[in-house]
Amino acid sequence: MSNSCPGICISWEREETQPKGKQIMVTIKATLKKNQDKSGKYPLVIRITKDRKSVFINTNQRIDAKHWDNTQHRVKKSHPTSQRLNRQIADVHDYALTILQTNPHITALQIKQQYQAQTQATELATRIKTITRNLNRHLEKIQEKAGIEKKLSMHIAHHTFESLAGGSIPVQVLQKLYRHFSITTTVNYQRNFIHEETDEALEKVVNF
Repeated sequence: MSNSCPGICISWEREETQPKGKQIMVTIKATLKKNQDKSGKYPLVIRITKDRKSVFINTNQRIDAKHWDNTQHRVKKSHPTSQRLNRQIADVHDYALTILQTNPHITALQIKQQYQAQTQATELATRIKTITRNLNRHLEKIQEKAGIEKKLSMHIAHHTFESLAGGSIPVQVLQKLYRHFSITTTVNYQRNFIHEETDEALEKVVNF
């Protein structure tokens, strides 16, 4: 890593994929965009430059210029969320470095797209976890007020749905409901109910 440029500069040589002596130079720099809003704040973005082509990753944050260190390209400690924002800048650097080490020919746009996809997946997983936790709390209250002895939870509700749906809803429909990529996963989930349906069909034939 080079310290000769502001922001974060990555430079290394890949002998097996690059001509001798040629280096890959990527610059990742946090910066404030010039379009100031009505409150006097500027959008904080992270610029990735590779092969003279730049893309911007939006942090969805706007900060006052007084909280911005234009020399170090970092958020000053005076900003209430400086640690989180600077961590986000560092995360983009770490992610880009990991990708470039395995795929030096990737473009800046592809780095951005993959980083955003990973971020969205992480945010979705966190959101689902939070919602599930809140729903479980409500189910506990319902359990107490209704005098139900068995524990109620989203996990149990999921398995209850499987039990009720297994023998009556086609596997292809269940695959969509469960959001399974492979129908094999759905079949494995519903294996007991599929066997139950098969046993009933055979019983009807035998008892005919």
